[in-house]
Amino acid sequence: MVLGIYGSSGLGQEVLGLVYENGSFSSRWDKKVFVDDSRKCSVVKGIQVYTFEESLSNYTANISYHVYISFLLSCFSCDIILI
Repeated sequence: MVLGIYGSSGLGQEVLGLVYENGSFSSRWDKKVFVDDSRKCSVVKGIQVYTFEESLSNYTANISYHVYISFLLSCFSCDIILI
């Protein structure tokens, strides 16, 4: 099975790090890829980066997508990071 992490920048790379930190969790997937429609390069941290359309054509039945969304809200004098 293929793990597709949507987004290859900061948060996507952090998610990849968490996957590698947990060996038993990491072994669930034969291959890990980034999926990023605004990719700036084709490989990040040794992991192939595909657009969404490319990932569909390459891994139609064998990919597991996990989407994590992070954004910053400014609230009065504090910053709140939602993950």
